[in-house]
Amino acid sequence: MVGSGSPYDYIRGWIHTAVLADQPDLILSYTNGSVEALELMLRDIRDNSTADIIIPSLHFFENENDRLTPQVINLPVFDEIKAVCEKYNVQFVDNRRAIAQWLLANNKQVKDLLSDAVHQNNLGRLLTCENIGRQFTRHPSPAYEPGRMEEKITPMDSILVFVSEG
Repeated sequence: MVGSGSPYDYIRGWIHTAVLADQPDLILSYTNGSVEALELMLRDIRDNSTADIIIPSLHFFENENDRLTPQVINLPVFDEIKAVCEKYNVQFVDNRRAIAQWLLANNKQVKDLLSDAVHQNNLGRLLTCENIGRQFTRHPSPAYEPGRMEEKITPMDSILVFVSEG
């Protein structure tokens, strides 16, 4: 996972050089950038990996206005990001609207979740993590029993000794 200060264009290169080689089961990208760059990044991942992908919408920044009007909450770009996520079978987390709902319900302002103009404070990070964490649920009827698929080994079981002559 890489933070929101990194645009999709940068992350796309990082995915090629560092992530795809490991063939992860999950890729979580809390990043920003253009919708077109996101689509290129998701296409690259889908072409080279079977990983599940989670893309949350970003939190509010100080310069976006402390007044949570429908226009501030519902920026069209996040609906565009959601549409691209659906196109590539990616889990979109509507973090921004969930945070707005929390702020309004608790009579708080955007600045109450920020440590500076851009970065979330501990409460802001907790809310974002909770919004993302809700995506992880136990399947009611898994296709296999994990206990039967996993093998526990001790370090000594995994050591191979090679002896060479000469």
